[in-house]
Amino acid sequence: MSQRSPLHRASSLAQVGAYLVSRDIAPGQLLRDMNIPAETLLGSNIWLPRNSVLELTWAINRRAGDELLGFHLGDLFELENYGEWTRRLLRCATLGKALHHLCLTLHEQETGTRLSLRRQGDSVSIRSEMLGKMTADPRHQHDAHLYVLLKLLRCAAQPLALTLRLPRHYRRVAEVEELLELRVESGCDHAELVFDAAALELPMTDTPPQPQHRASRAELTCQQVYREIVRTSGLSRPTTASIADELALSVRTMQRRLSSWGFSFEEILDSYRKRRAMELLLHTQASVTEIAYGLGYSDAAHLTRAFRRWYGMPPRAARERASQGGAALANETAAPPLVPGFIAAPA
Repeated sequence: MSQRSPLHRASSLAQVGAYLVSRDIAPGQLLRDMNIPAETLLGSNIWLPRNSVLELTWAINRRAGDELLGFHLGDLFELENYGEWTRRLLRCATLGKALHHLCLTLHEQETGTRLSLRRQGDSVSIRSEMLGKMTADPRHQHDAHLYVLLKLLRCAAQPLALTLRLPRHYRRVAEVEELLELRVESGCDHAELVFDAAALELPMTDTPPQPQHRASRAELTCQQVYREIVRTSGLSRPTTASIADELALSVRTMQRRLSSWGFSFEEILDSYRKRRAMELLLHTQASVTEIAYGLGYSDAAHLTRAFRRWYGMPPRAARERASQGGAALANETAAPPLVPGFIAAPA
């Protein structure tokens, strides 16, 4: 039995679109170049192969020339992007319990990553490690992880004295210290955040921090168009005019805002249908006709033509192939196995 490749939720990339636009890079065009679904940066919570996420990060780095890309993405990230998962962490009685819950439930957001909480004397460190083979350097993703962990630690009821240890010899340590507002040590054995063990008993705040990033009209419109496509697909065939009407926008305004992010209405609709058709085909007993109607097609023939264009085979052949052991095909939309991080025993 083949082992499923690590996956990441698209919600972990929620800040990437705004970052790209700030660097005059069209998000939609970059996703097309990387063959990554348009939904990825539109507020969806789909699963993505970890290697696709790492390759996307390095493609952004090449275009933006940003050595501190991971930290800048982490700076834009809002804990609320994780929704109920974040709220569960903040409802924990103490910081220690929140970190324990984080390690045990990280698989809800990504797999192939191990978080470990280690105590040595009066200090505690929390470490993030990516496991398994990777097709791109995970440095920027590691940096973003550390910044998001830092934001969670700062949800304790009292400020913590934190030190960030990095395993590389950074040439821009002072910039990282200024951005993260903490002490940074480079050239260490592992990437980790270190703080006083007594802080584990601190209570947590019960609400996420106030969002610092205010989405632009274009970003909001892109996300709203995607949500309306998802909401209305099972009711009727979404069209440019019908979605614009739902959003109380003119068709021209909606198209202009989508275009400013490098998207078109048809591309977003097609991306959603492509993923959802395969998901329903492999993980439900719905007939091809039922799937077609559920995605807003007038009949099964229209879905079959689109499916051939997307995957090079008709829907029934894809279902048969998956049932006969087509692991790579079946894994395209499957949820990952439950593989939590771990809590190390105190030293």
